[in-house]
Amino acid sequence: MNAFDVDLPPSFTESITDPYVMFYADCYLPEQLDNELRRTFPDRLMLNRLGERLAVNIDLSENSVEIREFLSANPVWNRYLQSWKSPSALRKLIERFSNQWDLRWYRSWRFFFKQRSRKPNNLEVTVLLSVYRAGFQLAPHSDDKFKLLSLIHYLPYDADTNDPGAGTTFFVPKSHCKRRDLRQFSEWSRGLRRYLPLWLAPTIEASLSRRYLVSDEVNLDERSRFSKFFEVNRHVGYRTNRISGFLKNDWSMHEVNLREFPDNALRRAVLINVRLRPKMASHIIPKIESFAMKIKKVRRRHAD
Repeated sequence: MNAFDVDLPPSFTESITDPYVMFYADCYLPEQLDNELRRTFPDRLMLNRLGERLAVNIDLSENSVEIREFLSANPVWNRYLQSWKSPSALRKLIERFSNQWDLRWYRSWRFFFKQRSRKPNNLEVTVLLSVYRAGFQLAPHSDDKFKLLSLIHYLPYDADTNDPGAGTTFFVPKSHCKRRDLRQFSEWSRGLRRYLPLWLAPTIEASLSRRYLVSDEVNLDERSRFSKFFEVNRHVGYRTNRISGFLKNDWSMHEVNLREFPDNALRRAVLINVRLRPKMASHIIPKIESFAMKIKKVRRRHAD
């Protein structure tokens, strides 16, 4: 078997299943392969893209000269990418997780999406290089509505740069939290959607404001409201050769907080996602909202 064939562990070091599936496993790859990925991680390329921001993600399938040259010069990364993007990898992930991601949809939509999300032609796997710097705050969020599975492969420089606090924190809802309480943290609290019943949402994209630039301020009021409904379940530390993951649903709130991360360090990882390919119908409400905003602006100009 190719050392990079997608072969998730039969069991995980830690996992939770309620109200969403979360897991992690150590010693994911043979030590030599993990060492090679960490040694050849494209720090300079990532820093060039980063600029003044605190975070950057780059899709390894991006058709740019930089990425093509990187993959050509580093066959280990090309094999890694092709392994995750292979049809056999997707089939394994569907077999392993589809029974659980079937439950992510709101019950009135479940039958329709259950059929779609089990067919490989309706899915795609993305593989992104990720770098975060000290000060970045990827505030609690549940991920976008098209995502089914997220995997995070941590790639610190070496064991000396492992940092427990730089990993991923997972939240669970408190006993009194209801689905309707998520509206205030989502697009369903704004525009046309604030007037629509929440059952129209097959799944909710909830997110708090994030700190992408040094000048950005965290919304403390928003965070206080969030704390009334969610509490920390566990934290998965950032360490070599560890892979972490979760299945997206309404409740899969998680964050990365680098307030205390070393100033001269980079939090390096690969983000592997299984996503449902969007259908035209998924864009209907956003397009109506965009059209309504244009009409509103025109009326304001005429009024002035």
